[in-house]
Amino acid sequence: MAKHFNIWFGGIFLAVGAVCLLIGAVLAVVLLYVLGLPDAAWAAVIAPSAVGISFAVLGGAFMAVGLRRRRLEQRLRVSGTTTQATVASIEQTGVRVNRRRLWRVRYTYDDLSGVAQRGDSGYLSNEEAHSYAIGDQVFVRYDPADPTVSAWLGRDESPG
Repeated sequence: MAKHFNIWFGGIFLAVGAVCLLIGAVLAVVLLYVLGLPDAAWAAVIAPSAVGISFAVLGGAFMAVGLRRRRLEQRLRVSGTTTQATVASIEQTGVRVNRRRLWRVRYTYDDLSGVAQRGDSGYLSNEEAHSYAIGDQVFVRYDPADPTVSAWLGRDESPG
């Protein structure tokens, strides 16, 4: 759940936005065409529509970021190069799910040219993040064409 926070959070906001837009549309139809109240219609339609548009845009943006990250991870799991990385830090993020803070593990690794690169695990639960310690060896996959792009595997070197 924590790993794909942006996708489900964005989905929830997008759904709320769609419901608000639907409510605005139903109110418009009822007030304009059923009750014939054109002046009352605009006031009643603007509020849910504004909320709906705001939530839908915010949700869509979160989903786009999450889906882009997920596609990148899937691509790297199929065609990336696996290497060992060293845990550099374990950091608390500003994101909470069910009042529980999400964490991130930052790591360093050397690419095929021996150049040091950095990356992070994405969102992890407190328990998962703290199962690692600074200096632990973990596995990542990176793009040989752009070694700055990597995906966290954790303790398991298999990409599946």
